[in-house]
Amino acid sequence: MAAPKRPQGVSPIDQAGLTLIELMIGVLLASVFISGLFYLFSGQKKTYTQQHNQMTNHQSLAGAMQFLTRQIRRGGTGFGGCPNSQAKMWSGSGTDTKVSPYVALQVYNGCDLTTTAPASCSGNDGVDSFTIAYSDDAAVGTLPAARLIADALTSDSASPIRVRTAGNFQAGDRMILWDPRREWCTMLAVTGNPTSGGGGFELPHAAGGSVDSVVYNPTGGLNIFPSSGYGVGALVVRIGPRSRVRHFSIDSSTNPPRLVTWTTEAANPSANKGDLEVLADGVEDMQIAWACDVDGDGDLSETPSSPTTDEWAFADPGDTAPTCGDARISAVRITLIARQPSPDMENQTSYRPAAEDRAAGSPAADQVATNGMGTFVRSTLTTVVNLPNVAGLKQ
Repeated sequence: MAAPKRPQGVSPIDQAGLTLIELMIGVLLASVFISGLFYLFSGQKKTYTQQHNQMTNHQSLAGAMQFLTRQIRRGGTGFGGCPNSQAKMWSGSGTDTKVSPYVALQVYNGCDLTTTAPASCSGNDGVDSFTIAYSDDAAVGTLPAARLIADALTSDSASPIRVRTAGNFQAGDRMILWDPRREWCTMLAVTGNPTSGGGGFELPHAAGGSVDSVVYNPTGGLNIFPSSGYGVGALVVRIGPRSRVRHFSIDSSTNPPRLVTWTTEAANPSANKGDLEVLADGVEDMQIAWACDVDGDGDLSETPSSPTTDEWAFADPGDTAPTCGDARISAVRITLIARQPSPDMENQTSYRPAAEDRAAGSPAADQVATNGMGTFVRSTLTTVVNLPNVAGLKQ
């Protein structure tokens, strides 16, 4: 049988398949192309993750800062008329007094209130904390204050306190006596509901009276009033159950650290954090500076080259508080620094930036925190808060 004829013009080579070398070259080119795609998408994913984490940091900082701003502006609401926006209470010994927990704004420079009692704060180069206090019982439609109709001048702070109206005072409240002619306000515990008598109502405040296990009223026969007592017309302010003493600090015991808040009237806030709330994850530092218009020119001067002579406190390393005298604390500046939850393994040089009077961190500190895996990418947010209710500030 004759072999089939080959079509004219077609050589044996034209009918041959791929050689092994051609196949290997094709596989190599395909591998290079696929590898390029992989690295492209891998890089895009990394960029997306970094940008997403950075955006999350910015959003967390913005939300936390907005909350802090609102809270600071509330400081002193309800008792801002007291000198330095603070009221004194019985110290627990003799006729001595101490500042009550109800201070409009207290700043703790270089002190972490989550771990340290205020009395032990030493102003180290660390995170700052602050406390605000306010009374918002008026917000629920109650009558928050009354006027004295009889002098409270006797030698015993438990002597009758008679007011024109009973308002909404009730047992378990605290009350602040305020007279602009006196050196300070006095805080006492209301130990019973108001009783009518003496042309008005009497607010019971028995010796040794307490609220939430805190003793406010001195024992019988002791007087913690200013030397001239409180006269007719003095204001008696109700500090009811909706009043708050709220603390803010950085909890560095978690990874990542976080900005937290909690309420307690305890002398050591770190010992009573039962209602602790997280405001923002990843916040590793909070720095606070404040200012008063010492010279009354309407401008808060700031001189970094000579920080101890300007009108800002704790705004630069070595800075001290200005002598405000009768000048009202005008502004507080808050700086928050947040870091991403995971280190950037390709970045070995990042560090926590300097802020106010706290020095910058170092790449080495990041390397220690990440076991040598890299350094953290960070975001910083700063804002200035004006203080409408703070006649003074404790620090």
